[in-house]
Amino acid sequence: MLSGIVTKGNAQENATIAPVQLEQAYKLPMFADCKKAKDAKACLRKQLDEHTIKNFKYPAEARDNGIQGRIVTTLLFTKEGKIVIKAVKALGASNNLKILEDNTRAIFENLPDVQPAEDKDGNPIDVVLDYPIVYRLH
Repeated sequence: MLSGIVTKGNAQENATIAPVQLEQAYKLPMFADCKKAKDAKACLRKQLDEHTIKNFKYPAEARDNGIQGRIVTTLLFTKEGKIVIKAVKALGASNNLKILEDNTRAIFENLPDVQPAEDKDGNPIDVVLDYPIVYRLH
């Protein structure tokens, strides 16, 4: 699920707009390869998926110890076009998922810059999205 929050402020006012779905941004953040895409959301997802697949390696220690889990990374796409990791959280009650959290963080540390999301007036805005990865042994 893609979700988001939009924030906006200036020298006269520091207002935070309530969280909104990423799809509610007038223009989504865009990787360079998506500039000509007809479906910006699908291209954003495809680029994140391809990056994840390219950089994914199941940690040997986790594999050897049968560690599995679902890790959700909250990514902030800044109005400057940077991608910042805001949180990496294991879902579930297990405390032994830190190795998967660390591995997931490493996957997203080298994402390329993007064209920022925009509001309806064409102003760059910050948006966040939650991106899940499921670690499952077969």
